Formats: sequence, C-alpha cells, structure tokens
Amino acid sequence: MSIKVLPGEKSKFGSQSKFDLKISISNSIDIVQTLTEKELKYLLKDISTILGYQEILEKFNCTFEDAEDITKFWGKERRCETCELKMKQCFKCVKVCESPLERDLFIKLIVEGFQPELQLRINKDNTQEKYPIPVNKELILTIPDFYIVSENKKVCIYTDGHTYHERNEYQASRDRNIDRELQGMGYLVLRFTGKEVRDDINKVFESIKKNLD
Repeated sequence: MSIKVLPGEKSKFGSQSKFDLKISISNSIDIVQTLTEKELKYLLKDISTILGYQEILEKFNCTFEDAEDITKFWGKERRCETCELKMKQCFKCVKVCESPLERDLFIKLIVEGFQPELQLRINKDNTQEKYPIPVNKELILTIPDFYIVSENKKVCIYTDGHTYHERNEYQASRDRNIDRELQGMGYLVLRFTGKEVRDDINKVFESIKKNLD
C-alpha cells in the first residue's frame, strides 16, 4: 500500500486550495479523496499524533523526518528513558550532535548549567555562522563540537574518537594549524580524546569549567 498527496484544484488567486489524497491498495485498486488544505492539515496532525510525533513537532518546530529520527533514537537508547533533558534538548542531542561522545558531553554541560553552541562555523576571516547554515568550503576554518563564551573567553571544544597517538601525521598537523589560527583570533582551544570523555566525564567537565573561569 502507498499513499500520495497530489495537487488538486487551485483557487482563483492561484494558491493551492485542494489536494487529492491517493491511497493505492493494490496494483488495480486506488482510492482518491479530495481534501481542502485545512482537512489535509488535520489529517497530518492525526497521523503524527498516532505515530507519537506531534509533541516533538510542536516542541522543536522540526520536520516530520526529524520527529521520526528522534522517536527511533528514543527506542534504541535506553538512557533516554531516564534522561532529565528529555523533551528539552532532544533535537540538538539527536540531530546536531554528531557522535555518542558529543552527546555525552553535551548532556553533561547542559545539566551543569552551560549553554554550548553546537557546530558553530568559524571562518578564516573570523566570521561566525550558526548551524544549520551551510558550510562555505572556501571560507571555513573549523567547526568545533562545542563553543562556549564566558565574560572574557571564547572557548572551542573538540571531542575526538581517537587518542592523540592514534592520529596520523596529517590529522595531527591539521589540528595544530587550526589551533594556532584560532588562538591567533583570540579563542581558547580544548581538545579531549574519546577515552577521556568515556573514562571520566566529570574530570573533562571540571577542566572545561576551570578554563572558563
């Protein structure tokens, strides 16, 4: 079975006022129902409610696909059941954080009262653009996992799945060059390995906190 929404009649002003909802039961059986825009919106709301997406859609003002991804993530991550940030930071945690390491540190920072900027685009000319603005490959310098501003500091934080010794020569050289560029523009750079985050996230947090003081 498949469901499609097709353009229907248009109003005299050219805007879409009616839609054809086509439900294909089999290769030879189709059901077509004409709906107004208002009726279609009610139908979509009913469907999203049944699927458990409606609260997510309203809370985070996200797409249907985003709500589906968040719901699926809840189903496979047991810690979501007891997470004190559930329905507060789920969109950023699931859709913006790019790894389990980032999610762990993100949750820790939020719980401890910090409000990190995720995936901030920092360009070579020191301009900044926020997620989800597309990355300008000609201008981009780096995208720190977390960016935090205190009264007199701008801190870029990176979590790396590899240890320092596991990085190849190119990766290590690239990171050093980025760090020098950022420091020259007035940023403080903090890098943590995956092992550090996994083994003692409290120690990682205390290091971040100390550098923000």
